Amino acid sequence: SMLAATPSTSEWDILSAINPNLLSFQVQSIVVDPKNGAINDNRERFTSVGMQRHSSKLIAYGILTKDIPLIDMGIKIVEYALSYQSFNGSFPNFLPEGGEGVPRSVSFFLQDTGRSLLLAQGSSWFKSSEQTSKLRARLKRIIPAVTNSLNWLMSREEELRKHDRVATNRIFFH
Repeated sequence: SMLAATPSTSEWDILSAINPNLLSFQVQSIVVDPKNGAINDNRERFTSVGMQRHSSKLIAYGILTKDIPLIDMGIKIVEYALSYQSFNGSFPNFLPEGGEGVPRSVSFFLQDTGRSLLLAQGSSWFKSSEQTSKLRARLKRIIPAVTNSLNWLMSREEELRKHDRVATNRIFFH
């Protein structure tokens, strides 16, 4: 059997090679409330944690361009979502699908948040710059809440499989 080899190229290698205008376009398409980090329908009132799944785009482009306010906004996106986290790690969901969509919504949010954390961890500039020390501290503070949600999500594995059985891409994603 063939096992997949660990890639020798990092995501930063790829991001550095992409035309920055492409990444800028992605970032500009995300409408964020600058006061609290809410995205899309969450700007009116919190609707779903899944809508907060775009922090990594801002953080990636912010680190690439050393744009501290952009990284700050990416972290705010995560902090806003986590402010609605329940004690058990789940989140309320006010979408029409109700509670059925919560595990899927949480998984999309956590995937993006995990990518944000890995991007920050993979940047020597972000890890060592005096400019980013407060941002690093904020990211460090969210880890226990993210862990809590990951534990909750793992307890919903069967629910995810059942709900997304026709969306095989999601099965691999979850």
